[in-house]
Amino acid sequence: MVSRREICPACSGDGSEKGSNRKTCPSCNGKGETVQSAGFFSLRRSCSQCGGIGTIISNPCRSCRGSGAIEKKRQITVKIPAGIEDGMRIRMTGEGDGGERGGPPGDLYVVVPPTCLCEARRQVCL
Repeated sequence: MVSRREICPACSGDGSEKGSNRKTCPSCNGKGETVQSAGFFSLRRSCSQCGGIGTIISNPCRSCRGSGAIEKKRQITVKIPAGIEDGMRIRMTGEGDGGERGGPPGDLYVVVPPTCLCEARRQVCL
C-alpha cells in the first residue's frame, strides 16, 4: 500500500467549502506579493498571508481543512521489466501526489532494493 495526496472530492481541490467564495487578500490587495521599500532599494516577497495566490479562503473545506488534498492509501501494481538491477528506479507516470490547487498528479519513482527481487516472481516490496 502506498499513501499519496489526492484531490479532495468535497471541494474539488479548491480548499473552500461549497457555496463559499474566496476573498481578496487584505495584506497584498490580491497581487500575491508585498513590496518593502527603503530608500533606493525595494524588496518584493510572496505574500505571507495568502502564500502568493492573492486570495484567502473565508470558509475552509471540512474534509481537507483548506489544503485541497486528502491522504489516501492505494495498492499499486508495479511491473518489473527484464534485466533490472539493484538500486534502479522505475517511473510510474501519474501515480504520485496530486498537484497544488487541483493540479494533475506527478510521477511515482520506485527504487528496487536487492532484497525484494526474486527469481521466480519478479516483485517489488513497497
